[in-house]
Amino acid sequence: MIREKSEPSLHDLLMEYGKKRIKDEFTEDRLLIKFYSLYEEITEIINLYLEKIDSFGILTGVEYNQDDPCLYFRSMAAVSDADPSISMVVKSASIGLSMCSFRTDLFQFTSEMAVRIMPNTVDLIGGSLALELLWRSGGLRNMVKFPASTFQVLGSEKAFFKHMRTGTPSPKHGFLFKYPGISSLPPSKRGKIARTVANKLAIAVRADFYGTRIDTETMKNLITKRIHEAKSK
Repeated sequence: MIREKSEPSLHDLLMEYGKKRIKDEFTEDRLLIKFYSLYEEITEIINLYLEKIDSFGILTGVEYNQDDPCLYFRSMAAVSDADPSISMVVKSASIGLSMCSFRTDLFQFTSEMAVRIMPNTVDLIGGSLALELLWRSGGLRNMVKFPASTFQVLGSEKAFFKHMRTGTPSPKHGFLFKYPGISSLPPSKRGKIARTVANKLAIAVRADFYGTRIDTETMKNLITKRIHEAKSK
């Protein structure tokens, strides 16, 4: 006697769908985005924590000179005093120092992960910019769909919407302003160089998505040449 195969229950279907969603959510590039988001959050927390304990410097004699908060925490945590109040300040600084250490570990981890996931992009624009690009884009699958023009203005959403509402000049660059050499150019020439970087970036991103290595050194040399030309004119 042949038994008919029973239809899967709604529970089974929902379980399978849930597993698929989890698998899609934790692809390597999306996992990297989560870690990088955590890095951004811990940086914000460190700055907020600094605001809370900055005034304690009066008790310890350690002043904050607008440098790295972590250096301030380290100096304050090294103070030795039997006074209970100062001891508590030192413990507070030690907590800040622990957050700084965790942030350093996160940065190292995400940087190494970025090199593995998108080596061409990292070679072209550097690890920090590559991480920001991935974070703003939402993943490699989204990035590969972007034209070069999107990469050029990514990160300038506020300026773009203001342009749409009020007719102000459209933005010529977004986060690519941080590409080495662009910020030192006259404003009128930054857009052209950002467009050159965006064109090469679109190629590098696609190569990373398909797991292909390309000659990014030639691309960087061309960009450097264009920057030098823009400065000399």
